[in-house]
Amino acid sequence: MHLILLETSDIQSYLFATNRLRENVGASRLTYRACTQFVLEAVKHLGGPNLWSNDREKLRENLATKQPSPNIPIEIIIATAGKALLLVKDKKVAQTIVSEVTERALREAPGLDICGVISEPFDWDTDKIHLQVKKLHDSFQEIRSSRPYPSARFPSLPIATLCANSGLPAQGVDKDGTEISAISHFKQIATSDYHAQQFSNLSWIAIVHAKVNGIDQIFLEFDKHIGAGYNRNYLNKLRLFSLTLEKAIEKALIEAINRLSKPIIPLILGNTELCLICDGQIALELTYLFLKAFETSYEGIPLSACAGVAIAQPHFPLINTYTLAEELTEKTQILNKRIIGQSCSAMDFHIISNTSFTEISEIRQQLTIHQNTRLTAKPYIVTADNKHRWAKQHHIDGLLSRIRAILKRDDYGRHLLPSSQLHQLREGLLMGRDEADGRLKLILTTNPGFRTLLEQPSKSIFRLAEDGNWETRFLDALEAAPFWKNHENA
Repeated sequence: MHLILLETSDIQSYLFATNRLRENVGASRLTYRACTQFVLEAVKHLGGPNLWSNDREKLRENLATKQPSPNIPIEIIIATAGKALLLVKDKKVAQTIVSEVTERALREAPGLDICGVISEPFDWDTDKIHLQVKKLHDSFQEIRSSRPYPSARFPSLPIATLCANSGLPAQGVDKDGTEISAISHFKQIATSDYHAQQFSNLSWIAIVHAKVNGIDQIFLEFDKHIGAGYNRNYLNKLRLFSLTLEKAIEKALIEAINRLSKPIIPLILGNTELCLICDGQIALELTYLFLKAFETSYEGIPLSACAGVAIAQPHFPLINTYTLAEELTEKTQILNKRIIGQSCSAMDFHIISNTSFTEISEIRQQLTIHQNTRLTAKPYIVTADNKHRWAKQHHIDGLLSRIRAILKRDDYGRHLLPSSQLHQLREGLLMGRDEADGRLKLILTTNPGFRTLLEQPSKSIFRLAEDGNWETRFLDALEAAPFWKNHENA
């Protein structure tokens, strides 16, 4: 027996090679099709089951019910966006599958980095398959790192006309007669039915990136959840877990979308992560609703996710926005694991207003003043009933209460916390804790409503964090308020 692993790499560079939404969507569709349609149609061609369907729910049903069978030489374990894992009896069949899929990707999705590896032969009855899966992933990392990058396929010498969209050598023309690269050409073909007018007049565009917590470790230790009939049980449960996870992410996203009415474009919707572009005005609400809806469990395994939200103006490079969102997600996961030590959903966000700082470490450094005072309390925990002290201090309910206070209006439509006084208080923050608290005390003499911003028990706009530093949630709320206008979702 042999295992096959097909996986895409460096997806962000492929998705956001240009700022044209049509091409971003086309790249998304091709990334999804590479490890689903391309793989499943190759399997069918070699005598395997006919599983491919454009309907994601039908595809999941096919993967769950139409296999395995002793008469079928190929079994699909995982087939999702960016990754496919298969079991085959014959090495030549495995080689043909890898060859057909990668060759089709070269023809229909040029620029997509997809790699396939085949395991060494193993005995189904005596070898434990989870060890074979681990070896296969290790082998994949070695082989992938030794291959040239896809950009090497598009040399710019000798000098050629360059594509206006991607900067790569032009190899054709679009419907407007503009010379474009092969990458842009096939991305546009994949979106012949797409209309981007819904995004044309937006003042802010956001990228949301979310990833299931501890998912790599869960897959590596999946054998701990297996009973009798080891290898067969392992594959069946791994397949079901993968399908269940993908469905849970999709269901949570749909539930969040149904609460909102702004344009949303999912770019990655797999069984471990989510990436989407949306109107910046609803990005924070969407992420909050998604994380709340996603939390679930599978056979005793608690499932949660962390998300990063980066909001920028439309002209800002999408690749930089995505990179920031991804970095926010990763740092939030690391922070939760290090401090809380358990699975819980959390989110972090940043509104990009200064293009000089796009790395989160540099951004957060700018928000630390006087060495021991932080002007932010990010990230925020979304999971309810988390009794860990740090999690309780950083629960999103505290942020939302301040957002509601900032957004609240009187019967005449006037803000109860005037923007001029909020601005005065914000300026005071930058001068230090004493100046900010002094300004707040003065404002309270004329507007008691500002008491909603006080931290308890310090009765200050700052609170003493567990690490001995001072921090405030006010600036986070002030930053988020313009992007969180739906009181029901707050």
